[in-house]
Amino acid sequence: MKYVIPIVLVALLVAACAPTTDTGGTATGDGIVADENTVTVGSGSQASGSDAKTGLKSIFDKYGKLEYMVAYDVTASYDGTSETTQMTQYLKGKSMRMDVKGSQDGTSYEARTFILPNEFITCNKQDATWTCMKIDAPEDEQSSDLASKYAAEGDAFWEQYQVFNEPDRTIAGTKAKCFKMAFAIQGEGSFTEIGCYSAEGVPLYIEVSTPQGSNIMKATSYKTSVSASDLTPPATPTSLEDMMAQYGAGMPDGFDPSAYS
Repeated sequence: MKYVIPIVLVALLVAACAPTTDTGGTATGDGIVADENTVTVGSGSQASGSDAKTGLKSIFDKYGKLEYMVAYDVTASYDGTSETTQMTQYLKGKSMRMDVKGSQDGTSYEARTFILPNEFITCNKQDATWTCMKIDAPEDEQSSDLASKYAAEGDAFWEQYQVFNEPDRTIAGTKAKCFKMAFAIQGEGSFTEIGCYSAEGVPLYIEVSTPQGSNIMKATSYKTSVSASDLTPPATPTSLEDMMAQYGAGMPDGFDPSAYS
């Protein structure tokens, strides 16, 4: 099965990439000029401008303060194949939860991931029974969130990308404001990302297009409240060390469980 697990928030994905800028290239139909390592925006009706960046910045500024639950249909299309799964994301402060449901070769699967201030917990359901494993979050993960990453880069964050307005869309029964970001990664080609957000700043639609294919997250419903029970694992988590001991396998010398978080 080939699919991409979506990033919790669009800016996490964008910030993780290392765009490059250059000159020249070939004009494409949507006003983007791109070659293998370059993306710039032409003078079309959706051209990049300070108004688009200002609008998107006002949404990104809300991160770290958001609270929501969103149910998505996620469609990954790569190498001529397409697969759709269901995903639900919960966010409250620095605590996140992501549920994924789908099937492979006729077998259903369900998994939950919890990213909590001091723990990283993964849970899987098999034969109606949940099992969970926990790993201590690395120190750098404990002290960082999207808001601090974005704040640390300041204006330099926006200088890396071309941003332009997209037409508003109605998603999950809600009018959403949409933007497109264009950028390039050295040696990998040009990329575009469309993001649509509710008035509260909740991501309702994320479409990432790469030279290899696309990944689309489209909300089917959302709400702006998350309870403590939503962020509680469905079973008592077992540490990786205890789980390996249970199955008679000791921890190798020098093994660092946090490297798997």
